[in-house]
Amino acid sequence: MWNLALVLAVAAEAASSEALASRRATCTVLGVASPQASETRRQFSATRVIDLEFVLSTRRGAALPLALKVFTPNGYLYETLLPQLVPSSQGRGGERGRLTARLPVAGTAILTSSLYGRWSVVPYLQGDVDACGPPLAFWIGP
Repeated sequence: MWNLALVLAVAAEAASSEALASRRATCTVLGVASPQASETRRQFSATRVIDLEFVLSTRRGAALPLALKVFTPNGYLYETLLPQLVPSSQGRGGERGRLTARLPVAGTAILTSSLYGRWSVVPYLQGDVDACGPPLAFWIGP
């Protein structure tokens, strides 16, 4: 009887891991940019940019709405952003569309409190505890 319980626990853990891996593949933060920066990169000056724009991609079957959690260099939740859907023009590979969200920088605590260093942004399905995609790191400096 004990062996059956162990087998069932292992099977449940495997199914949970597969579901988590499947969920994580449903959305991805493709990149971060700023209209004030001439190139797409992951390093930004808080004194030179007004805001940052995050671009996400979702796959068919991904539940909306999504949320982006932005974390400070110390790992604290700074802000939760709600991306807006921009329909995809290509529609290849099951792509549903892209979502964009803006993070204000100028005149915020990022600049006034010198919150400089390695930031991260993580996509979530609203209300879920687990991320639906991997984190994306970026730098904000003086």
